[in-house]
Amino acid sequence: MRKWIMNQSAEEVSIAGKNWINLEGLARAEVSSEDAAQPGKQTVRLLFDKPQKIRSIRLVFQENEQERTHEFVLRWSPDSGQSYREIARQQ
Repeated sequence: MRKWIMNQSAEEVSIAGKNWINLEGLARAEVSSEDAAQPGKQTVRLLFDKPQKIRSIRLVFQENEQERTHEFVLRWSPDSGQSYREIARQQ
């Protein structure tokens, strides 16, 4: 993975020219914990009602109370969660 610093803010880049899907109408979200106050693994899964063609994903991690480092892995499952394929990893 290659990273670079953009001149535009994340809000400007993410909104411009994108047709974002309405997740509320198409998917269910599962989270491992409502409280991420403790260090450790947190899992967020989006379970789509029907297969979706996705070209772009925007992830925003916001922590207002305590500075943290985040590592994430983005995976997708072609078989309803029986197996997963990694598509992105960020440390």
